[in-house]
Amino acid sequence: PVTVVDANGAPVSNATVIAKSGSAKLSGVETAKTRTNGTATLPINPQLGPNQAEGTVAFDVKPPGGDYADRRENTELLVIKE
Repeated sequence: PVTVVDANGAPVSNATVIAKSGSAKLSGVETAKTRTNGTATLPINPQLGPNQAEGTVAFDVKPPGGDYADRRENTELLVIKE
């Protein structure tokens, strides 16, 4: 799960979380809305190239209406080949 929080660390519900390819490839763009606890689950299956030991999946957050704005850089998910 991915968690969206406000500036005070409180969960934000109804935000849209978007996962897309970084240096690790996804088959498309995945989106999910956060629940009341601020979490969203995205069904992603990142793929690495044949000579690629690690890669990233990028995330964007679209805040719900109201007094929210996405002012921080969002975290990338690090994918490592075992």
